[in-house]
Amino acid sequence: MELSSYLKDQVESGENVELAGVVDAYAPRMADIRQIWPGVPAFQNLNDLNNIDGYLFLIGVGDSIARLRISDELDLAGAKQYTLVHPRALVAATAVLEPGVILAPFTFVGPFARVQQAVVINTYGSVGHDACLGKASTLSPYACLNGGAVVGEASFLGSAAILTPRSTIGVACKMSAGSVFKGDAPDGSLIHGNPAKARQMFRMPVTATASSPVND
Repeated sequence: MELSSYLKDQVESGENVELAGVVDAYAPRMADIRQIWPGVPAFQNLNDLNNIDGYLFLIGVGDSIARLRISDELDLAGAKQYTLVHPRALVAATAVLEPGVILAPFTFVGPFARVQQAVVINTYGSVGHDACLGKASTLSPYACLNGGAVVGEASFLGSAAILTPRSTIGVACKMSAGSVFKGDAPDGSLIHGNPAKARQMFRMPVTATASSPVND
């Protein structure tokens, strides 16, 4: 639903975009989406589309593991992903945004930062200079990567979580809301507290490349 609202904001700012349909939509949310985009159709799956090449796709799922899976499925199907930069987002000219990135209102991406495919940065989230946010990762509202920080793919930072300068967290990590982390966290870590500690808790998603084994 939020994505449909962001797209409408783009239209009102002069962008030539249109919501062509919603794939595999949750029925309770379609009523809300159609208040923003009246009459927009719902498709059960990609096979319902006559020509997949005629569409650009956005992933409207907040869970990072699910985002990674869907992004990989779209890649396998040869589908192209749309990069949504809200009119009130701020992106440095030297920053790199890969396909499928979603920048909500009042987000910031700094100089020479890299935001990889299918990442979503929620309201007031920020990525500092030279930082890298891995594929399909999620920044919740007010979450922050400081300069040179690195987040592995399919990781999730809760609201107001902070990764300090040049710190690193691995693949499929989760930072709880309000946590402040300094150092290097291995793949599959749960990161909690201020100062935060990292504990390996999660298995790697099958589509992610883990650098170290993770226990059950």
